[in-house]
Amino acid sequence: MIRATITSAAGRPVILLGLEEGNVTRLREGKPIHIHADELGFAGEILIILGKDAEALRETLAPMIGPSTAIRDDRARKAS
Repeated sequence: MIRATITSAAGRPVILLGLEEGNVTRLREGKPIHIHADELGFAGEILIILGKDAEALRETLAPMIGPSTAIRDDRARKAS
């Protein structure tokens, strides 16, 4: 995996994660990829998961969801 920070044309910071086939295999095996964002100069953590659809993703995330969790589902925005 390649990890980098870049600046967009609009001047915004961007976290770039380049996945290799081994990373995709890991995701297909149900093994999330966990990255400490401070390695890239950002506060927080990044978790990458894979699922066949939104329902599968929700099932994977269920044990991690707490009262302060905010989930953004972009399907409605993309449909319009």
